[in-house]
Amino acid sequence: MSSNENAAIKQGMDVKSPALIRYNGSNLLCDLSSWQIPIGSVPISLQIIAVCSVPMCLEQRGAVSGTIYVLLGLIGLPVFAGAK
Repeated sequence: MSSNENAAIKQGMDVKSPALIRYNGSNLLCDLSSWQIPIGSVPISLQIIAVCSVPMCLEQRGAVSGTIYVLLGLIGLPVFAGAK
């Protein structure tokens, strides 16, 4: 277990709670969308990998994570690919 999980257990938090899983899924989407691989004239973003893999791994919770990710972008946070 990582130190974060140990700290969460000591504080009485459930590490595998559905809300925490949704948060981590949307956080992964936000993080990977900012990474780009410069190939040729059009850079490839890791956003598409995250958008495809998070719902597959988290099933229904992945859909909620994707919805949170889209809502974060709609309110103006720079979470989409190419946002500065």
